Formats: sequence, structure tokens, C-alpha cells
Amino acid sequence: MEVKFSVYTTPKPKDRKGRASSHARLQAKGTKRINDICEYIRNASSMSPADVKGVLESLFQYVALQLEDGYNVEVENFGHFSVALRSRSVINNAGRKVGRVQIDGVNFRCSARLKEHLFHKARLQRVRKPAMPFPSLEDRKKRMVAYLEENGSINKSLYAQLNVCTRYCANNDIRSFVQEGLILPSGGGTHKVYLLTDGK
Repeated sequence: MEVKFSVYTTPKPKDRKGRASSHARLQAKGTKRINDICEYIRNASSMSPADVKGVLESLFQYVALQLEDGYNVEVENFGHFSVALRSRSVINNAGRKVGRVQIDGVNFRCSARLKEHLFHKARLQRVRKPAMPFPSLEDRKKRMVAYLEENGSINKSLYAQLNVCTRYCANNDIRSFVQEGLILPSGGGTHKVYLLTDGK
């Protein structure tokens, strides 16, 4: 079992001097979903896939209800869930600037046990960067739209991974797609994601 990664050169502004730095980027093998979890638990226990799905759905309902009620939730050995908030200034009907707070998502902090497991068990393997021609802007746009239609939202890191491009390229592309009106931002800071506009 290995965690595969590639090393990329980090782009720097033209006016910045000095040696270029590099960064590692995960090369994920894919995404495991609930059916994969159910199959694994079915093989490791006497539970049926339907039973496993029922337990996982109950866990989801419990976590959602407790977060909705103002609690944090810690699922031992997995991690800690809490509500993420975002505040911004808006102009009210009286023309005054007021603060508005809204829910921005869910924070997840990995458990110490899970981190320790990965630290001691997972092996890293460096692989060559994918040998494929760099996709054009139009191809990158099509990939993004297809991903959004299936998953609902995307952030800059996911966009860069999806298109095998740098964060600098992802930032420029996303900015142009927002200006084009194809996508719109939601959230802020580390929780900022992009959604397809209603017109798409």
C-alpha cells in the first residue's frame, strides 16, 4: 500500500528573484464511496450491505442533528466535526453597513489515531508526472463543468489536481470563469468553493 505523489515546480511571480521551489502533489488512485465501504465491512463482518448503509445513514443523521443543535461531534478514531461560520459586511435597507453571519460548511479535524496510523503505516512513492499533453483552457473548462455537474462544488486545489496544473494556473482559470459568469464563489478563506451558476 502506497501513497503516490509527484513533485512539481512552484511558479513564482516574474519579479521575484531566487531559486524556484518545488512541492509534492498527491496522485490519488481514485475515490472510495459508500458502496466500497459497505463491501469492505460485509467481508469483514456478518453485516449485510443494507445493514451497513443503515448504520452509516444513522450516523450521518446523528452528526447533522447535533451540529444543527450547536454541538461539536467527535467520532472517536475518525475525527472531530464542528460548524464553520463566515461573516461579512452588508448594507441593510436603511443604508447602514451591518455584519451578517452565516454557516459556511463543516470543519473536520482528523483524529490523532488516524494521523498516527498513516504516519507509521503509509509508504510514500514518488511517481513520474502523468505523461499527457497539457490540456487547453477549453478542455480544462469542460473537465471542471463535468466535475461540478457530478459533485456540486470544486475548490482551487481540486481544480489543479483535476487538470494536472499548478495552483497559479488554477487561480487564473477560475478567475476567468467567474468573470465569464460560468461559476460563482461560495464561502471564504480555506472553505472557499465554486459552484455552477444557475444559467449553466
